[in-house]
Amino acid sequence: MDDIIDRNNVKKMIRDFYKLAGISLPSSITINNEVARIFFKMIQETKKCSNAFVLVPQPPSGPATVKWLAYNLSRTIFQSASSQVSITCVKVAISNWNTKLRFAGMGL
Repeated sequence: MDDIIDRNNVKKMIRDFYKLAGISLPSSITINNEVARIFFKMIQETKKCSNAFVLVPQPPSGPATVKWLAYNLSRTIFQSASSQVSITCVKVAISNWNTKLRFAGMGL
């Protein structure tokens, strides 16, 4: 049950991230650890040109997972950061990672 809640929370964060850029995330995307890993890379890329996600910690070892993102990037932290982020930074991250994220969401 926690797994489903974690996946839903991560999906909401990704959807909100895309909304910042005025882009819709396909509802058919399946949240898995590869999607989590790519989404975290998108956040890191956004962090390079904006201080908005400066409070987001690095995973202690290995790539970000669904469970790690759901726990460490809580909705509160994410919403607070996303209200301060540069839309241009988000658009660049989406442009660079969108295809990989969508393929990962299809299990490819």
